[in-house]
Amino acid sequence: RLLRQNFINAAIAQSDVLNDAMLGLGEYKDKPTKNITVLGALYSEAIQIVASDTSIHNIYDLAGKRVSVGEEESGVIRNAKIILGAFGLSFEDIKKENMGFSESAAALKEGRIDAFFCTAGYPTPAISELSESKGIQIISIDSTDIARIERMHNEFFTMTIPAGTYKNQETPAYTFGVKAVLVANKALS
Repeated sequence: RLLRQNFINAAIAQSDVLNDAMLGLGEYKDKPTKNITVLGALYSEAIQIVASDTSIHNIYDLAGKRVSVGEEESGVIRNAKIILGAFGLSFEDIKKENMGFSESAAALKEGRIDAFFCTAGYPTPAISELSESKGIQIISIDSTDIARIERMHNEFFTMTIPAGTYKNQETPAYTFGVKAVLVANKALS
């Protein structure tokens, strides 16, 4: 949005959000962004679903829970909406909060939320710090569901967050990834 408005000249954007912006999809429906050029993919970001409540073992278990889905206008919201939707859930089925990573981690630590979505490279500092002071789990998505969702959203790719990435994370977590992409205004040389 800021690039389209010529407010900034360069940015790092999630590849899935960038795809929507350039093709006029999603929140950019019928308003494709034409003044952006891609300079390159920088690194992979994992869609991490962090929970402290031991009754949350999968996406379905988020129903009725207090869940932060990311800040307004963030790519995290897009990811949360897609993943919840793939399991027949919507924002109306959870007690939705809109917070960034650090604020979400603090809220989970204080018991104000039960889980949060975070799309970032791992280990994510906010999650690492949280895992040092509170027992957490990274929700894993079953391989059958990953394949099903990837067929619907080819902008996602399978990612594994290795065991031991966070304190007391004894098993790998299977999820999706997107690329962090460096983009610039086409007006730049």
